[in-house]
Amino acid sequence: MDIRTLRYFVEVVRQQSFTRAAEKLFVTQPTISKMLKNLEDELNCTLLIRDGRKLLLTDTGRVVFERGLAILAEFRQLEAELSDINHLNKGVLRLGIPPMVGMLMAGPISLFRQRYPGVELKISEFGGLTVQQAVMNGELDVAMTALPVEEASGLTTLSLFSHPLCVLVPRSGQWTTCDSIRA
Repeated sequence: MDIRTLRYFVEVVRQQSFTRAAEKLFVTQPTISKMLKNLEDELNCTLLIRDGRKLLLTDTGRVVFERGLAILAEFRQLEAELSDINHLNKGVLRLGIPPMVGMLMAGPISLFRQRYPGVELKISEFGGLTVQQAVMNGELDVAMTALPVEEASGLTTLSLFSHPLCVLVPRSGQWTTCDSIRA
């Protein structure tokens, strides 16, 4: 038994008609009939009895119908939850940032929280190669790093912004004549 067959059976019972159920489900009436016949064969029982224009549930049919309603409701809930997660309406995002980047990310993190209030943001501070390893191990979903990432790592990198790093030196001594510093 699959979810589609269960859906067809429940709709036939609701509509009290194979034809109306087929119209509602956008399939042909023979498709509905065949699916329900296969379901009865699979369960080795009769689910519906035709009494003139009425469809009557057998005891087994009543159990399948009632359980089917509950299963279909759970399935719809599952679909809704998965949709929420896939559309960033709900879920958890585990973000790793290096200690020095924290202040730069305050604004973007605030905007993210406003835009996606249903997503719980779990922020961890990692430095160096630890953040890369955490993404590769599945401990983090996304991470930021100032270190170069090797192509062989299997990670994809996207540049967020470039931020000049300056050296502050006293205005006296040997530094006054330097234009740049080389490592």
